[in-house]
Amino acid sequence: MFDLTPAQCRALTATTRREVKRTYARRDNIINCPKVGSKAIWKLLKHRLIEKGRREGDVVTMTLTSAGEQALQEFDSESPSRY
Repeated sequence: MFDLTPAQCRALTATTRREVKRTYARRDNIINCPKVGSKAIWKLLKHRLIEKGRREGDVVTMTLTSAGEQALQEFDSESPSRY
């Protein structure tokens, strides 16, 4: 497991709230979340902490993997304040 940055922790938290979306366009895949930059989200995908969830049309709501849930729990237990 790698150390989570505060932005990655916010991305995991946003994923639990179903705020992280992946849009499939003709040329690009776009990942967005109103409160988190896409670099943090792509890093979580790379490390398999989040994955594709339910798809509605061209938009997929991302979900936590079991490794993502564990990483978020570990981060919360080590950090007194939540990001």
